[in-house]
Amino acid sequence: MRLFKDVKGNNIDPVNHTLFILKNYPHAKIHIGSDSQNIGKKTNYTSVIAYRLGTRGVHYILSKSSCDVINDIWKRLWLEAEYSIKVDKIICLTSKGSIFFIDLTSWS
Repeated sequence: MRLFKDVKGNNIDPVNHTLFILKNYPHAKIHIGSDSQNIGKKTNYTSVIAYRLGTRGVHYILSKSSCDVINDIWKRLWLEAEYSIKVDKIICLTSKGSIFFIDLTSWS
């Protein structure tokens, strides 16, 4: 499982955290998305789980990774989708059927 952190840098278990959010905010909407950026000789990926808590804003946790540079935009976008789907599967398989949303919107 990928390592997730909150905005303060604390390590977070995404499954337990998601179950905690759903218990305390039963109407929360959960969005999962990934993005990438080439910097130097590396491609950096970030996957985010965003919890929309009604009118109380958004709380999120994120996971970062990097690999050798990927110059092919389609391969980078494909990996973004794969990362988002992997996170979604981990959450859905362990949360016993809760409803989730996966964001595969391309901004390019």
